Order: sequence, then C-alpha cells, then structure tokens
Amino acid sequence: MKGSGKVTLNEKKDLISALAQNYLFEKENDQVWQREHSFAYAMSLGKLLGACSALGYELEETKDYLTIISKKRIVIQITTQ
Repeated sequence: MKGSGKVTLNEKKDLISALAQNYLFEKENDQVWQREHSFAYAMSLGKLLGACSALGYELEETKDYLTIISKKRIVIQITTQ
C-alpha cells in the first residue's frame, strides 16, 4: 500500500488470489485424507470468505472453477482441477 492508506486493485487481487489458492490447497488435502474438515481447511475458507465479504466480492465454486466476482466482473478464476 502506498502512503494514502488505500488498497489498490492489484493488491486486492493479489490478496484474494493468494487466499483462494490456499483454500484450494487445503480443500485438496482434505479430499486426499478423506476425513472431517481440518482446522486448516476451515481457517482458509473463513479467511477467503471474510476477505471477499470485506471487499464486496462474491465467491462461486463449481466442480471445475473457483470464481471471485465483483459487481458482475470476474476478479479471478482458478481451475480446481
């Protein structure tokens, strides 16, 4: 962030992208071990949902994609495969 205290669009996108990738990593680990959701999975999902809520983004997840949307515009789309 620059001295103004405002977060730039690139910084928002970087944050959401990192949180989304961490969530998908933890989700994959949960599927591999086939157990109850781990603390790490729950924490990564909570951080992602919290950041999306704070930034006014919506999260849509399908079998193939995790999509973050802002005002009908895709911010990031990550393949889940």
